[in-house]
Amino acid sequence: MPLLSTFKKPLAIAMWDFSWMLRHRKGDSFEDFETVIGDLVERGYNAVRIDAFPQLIASDGNGKQEETFNFTKGGFGLTMWGNNFTVRDMNPRIALKEFMQVCEKKGVYVGLSTWFFGDDAGRHKTFQGIDAFVRAWDETLTFLKEENLLNNVIYVDLLNEYPCYHGFEWMEKSLDLLKYPEEEGKKYNQKQIAFYNNFITECLQQLKAKWQGFTFFASQTEISDVDWLDVDFKEFMAIDKHIWACLLPGVTDETNYWEGIFTAKGDAGFEDAYKKIMERWTANREKFKETFASFIKLAGDKAKELNVPVGNTEGWGSINWYDHPDLDWEWIKDSAEIAVDACLENAYTFICTSNFTHPHFDIWNDIEWHKKICEKIKNGVTFNNA
Repeated sequence: MPLLSTFKKPLAIAMWDFSWMLRHRKGDSFEDFETVIGDLVERGYNAVRIDAFPQLIASDGNGKQEETFNFTKGGFGLTMWGNNFTVRDMNPRIALKEFMQVCEKKGVYVGLSTWFFGDDAGRHKTFQGIDAFVRAWDETLTFLKEENLLNNVIYVDLLNEYPCYHGFEWMEKSLDLLKYPEEEGKKYNQKQIAFYNNFITECLQQLKAKWQGFTFFASQTEISDVDWLDVDFKEFMAIDKHIWACLLPGVTDETNYWEGIFTAKGDAGFEDAYKKIMERWTANREKFKETFASFIKLAGDKAKELNVPVGNTEGWGSINWYDHPDLDWEWIKDSAEIAVDACLENAYTFICTSNFTHPHFDIWNDIEWHKKICEKIKNGVTFNNA
């Protein structure tokens, strides 16, 4: 398993999250791993980030290993990620083994992450505390080692966008217990910050001690009331900072993006929100480009301070977007090209092209665009690594 710090060239990485397994069924977009991973390579990608589902691979608190799990689809409508239909009797060990085998055969590196989502039976709730969380990852890595499937693993991201946006309920409940009665929203107080920093530090120390030769970290995101720089990075072996143009000052302000697209229950606001976003983007593109580059540089500077690699597996235009008659993919592509240039200037080791590099998004069909931007990533800079 190669360390991220040893790569000579940046990796063009696709973000396939948990969809790779939850859409691995007849007629769905990840039905055949051989086909979709082959398509990934055709488009120029040489790495992929996936949810390894450690909460399902590992045994429960009583040492019991379940073979299959169900994921009921809640409601109908537009689904960007995850299961488009109800999934029954999915065996995550078999799926992960098959997926990793095909990736290795086709020369695709894999970054392991997790959102720690629950199945219908709530397996994720059985993991309580540091030791249980570490055990989930330890048993997952042990399973992969026993199957000789660690050769192309480039990192382990312990928990997506730490400490927010995941399904590790024990942590969420523990942080809530430390909230003062008068506090509202997601902004964490000093006790909460100390708690989540102690947690991730201890987890990283335990796993690094046992699994030497791996790159361990927890990915980060941009959220207005939780400063990612409050995280204690002393045990991190890389930075994966997720950045989007829709979060830049002025891009989506008063455009109805958040209500009309991001959290929308319907599509009535799509046309108006996108029109306003594009008007702002077109009129202020150079200013936005500079601000975008400063966000990317900030993560790069933090990595330099820590002397660790830096990358991004989620970006660059909108967080949520759809295949829809009132939307198109031009803004997503434009922001990606701007971001990739800035990443290369800041020596990013792994770089995504968007949140939407899944075979079920229409942007996937623009093969030449993917080839062009992936080649730019892979050939944009040479690192002076040993």
